[in-house]
Amino acid sequence: GASEPPPFSATLTPTQMRPAPTIAAAPSTVAPSRRLYRVTYYGPGFEGQPVACGTDIYGPFAPNDPTTAASGAGGPVCGFRLTLCSVTDGGLCQGVVIKDRCGGCGPDHLDISRAAWLALGQPEYVVATSE
Repeated sequence: GASEPPPFSATLTPTQMRPAPTIAAAPSTVAPSRRLYRVTYYGPGFEGQPVACGTDIYGPFAPNDPTTAASGAGGPVCGFRLTLCSVTDGGLCQGVVIKDRCGGCGPDHLDISRAAWLALGQPEYVVATSE
């Protein structure tokens, strides 16, 4: 039998449910203009640690900076700007910049600062739009 869709899918419009376009030559260099991501937030032990995209550019990790995001292999590259909007909490949105890499994240998973996660209403999933 067919399994039930995840609870968040009921809140998506047909436009948001379209699969992200693929680029065979370079799928990991940019994020599509609109994409669904699972989000988690950095644990407290990362405060003050260097970020992979350049501490000289972005400073050390600060959990109270709502613009910090990390992506994994196949995700958006350093410096990429995204607007994240919660799919479960009235569409709250927050702008972020990829400042770090996430070793445990796949291409459809972002790790964001706790401040960003709180600003988005503590979602499990967001729709990201490239800025």
